[in-house]
Amino acid sequence: MRILYGEDHFFEWMTVVLLLLSAIFLVLSVYPLRNVKQLKTVEIDSIRLIILGISLFLILFAMEEISWGQRIFNWQTPEGIFKSNYQKETNLHNIFNPFFKILYPISGHLMFFLLIIGWIPNRNNRSIFFQYIFPHQSLFICAFLIMISSRKGHNDLFEQLISLFTFFYSLRIYRLTCETCKKRN
Repeated sequence: MRILYGEDHFFEWMTVVLLLLSAIFLVLSVYPLRNVKQLKTVEIDSIRLIILGISLFLILFAMEEISWGQRIFNWQTPEGIFKSNYQKETNLHNIFNPFFKILYPISGHLMFFLLIIGWIPNRNNRSIFFQYIFPHQSLFICAFLIMISSRKGHNDLFEQLISLFTFFYSLRIYRLTCETCKKRN
């Protein structure tokens, strides 16, 4: 079991790979959005900005997970970070380890609650903008598992499920934009 879980093991690397793939799919989705005729220019620009913001966040999340390459390139943690980081690594998120027992459950439950609110209204009346930005209701099980896994506080499973959720979210957006391109041609 140690081969799968733990620092620099299979599931941690899968988290990073899924986050980076998600960011790539989202970035690849930005350009074809200009072809969505049902959207106004302002809406297209807003969606593109949101997608690029999510992509940037996912890249930062992935880099934080691998401590910005510290163990890959074998460098020492800068002293300022070393003193305040609970794992003595070059990343910011481990400075807040004592708060994860509170932050993870709050974020997991809040995310699930907000998704449920967005999924409950009549699906037929959703705008194209909403369809591009809001996660599809097929991610319900994943969102539910994220909420359940968040109850323990600091939990690698929580992060792994988030990366899986973002992967399916970004893949859907990529597919939507590809379908738009096919319809146009």
